[in-house]
Amino acid sequence: MVTFDNLTNPPALTGFNNIAVANGGTAILAGVAFDSSFYVCGDQYVEAYNNTGGLNVFLHPHPGHYALFNANGSDQRTLTTAKGLIQRNQIVSEDLLALSQRILRSRHRTLGDQHG
Repeated sequence: MVTFDNLTNPPALTGFNNIAVANGGTAILAGVAFDSSFYVCGDQYVEAYNNTGGLNVFLHPHPGHYALFNANGSDQRTLTTAKGLIQRNQIVSEDLLALSQRILRSRHRTLGDQHG
């Protein structure tokens, strides 16, 4: 899992910085090359433009105190790696298939009980 808490030059928890700057001059972290538009942001940063005087933090990292965001707000940002990328809470396809089969069997039994 890639985390951003061990960067060589992280921004303050109340700020943000480009991934390459935060990572000591390289946008490659843990075998993943990040597009230059990605920024690392601390978990205490409050976006002032749309939240003047507010206390709503900009993001909520999982885990740690830093997370990545697309500073340009544009599509098609790239991550390049030879590793497999998954979401932290992703159900793998085999588990999903097994779950679907259990639901179908349970539904079939329930329908059979009603008509039996």
